[in-house]
Amino acid sequence: MRKKLLSLSILFAAIWPLSALLNSCNPDNCHSRYCTYVSSLDVKIMDNGDSVPHDIVNNELYAKALTMQITVTDGLSTDSLWLCPHIAMRSPFITTATAIYKKNCDDATGPRDLLDTFRITSNHDFDAQHPAGTDLQDIFYSSSPVKVYTGNPADHQQGLYTYYMRQAPSDTGTHVFTVTMHFTNGKVMSQSTSPVKLLK
Repeated sequence: MRKKLLSLSILFAAIWPLSALLNSCNPDNCHSRYCTYVSSLDVKIMDNGDSVPHDIVNNELYAKALTMQITVTDGLSTDSLWLCPHIAMRSPFITTATAIYKKNCDDATGPRDLLDTFRITSNHDFDAQHPAGTDLQDIFYSSSPVKVYTGNPADHQQGLYTYYMRQAPSDTGTHVFTVTMHFTNGKVMSQSTSPVKLLK
């Protein structure tokens, strides 16, 4: 009986911290985006003409085959503990460093890259409604687009975003596309593609 009680006590001691960890990181109370630090932005144009994105040949492709892959990288850590600061208050396994990082985020002294505006532009006129420098998001489609921060913790998550061009330009021309991200703290990140000739 004593052995059984001891075993149950050990099992409970092992499971409780894990349950606290999982509970603290559920989508309802994990405000991970409050502590996002975006370290890099990468933009690449791919040819999706056969529904399998691949590198462009001879720097040209039909406009409606263009796929833009945008990669946003969190520079702190890929460890989910860093992406869920509320966990620092609820799990005994969190390090002092993480707890301090959480406090920095709460005090607004830590990195808080919350996306304010997102733009896709070209250095070349696309059509009469989209001269050079105009935001081109309306000519692209994405099932999971980059989100600006609206107070929802799920907004602006790191990862790979894929955009598909859904209309052709008025004329054949060479374009350099630029993705620009403005954050609420004044930080700006921008990345341009290699020149690509769009065929109608």
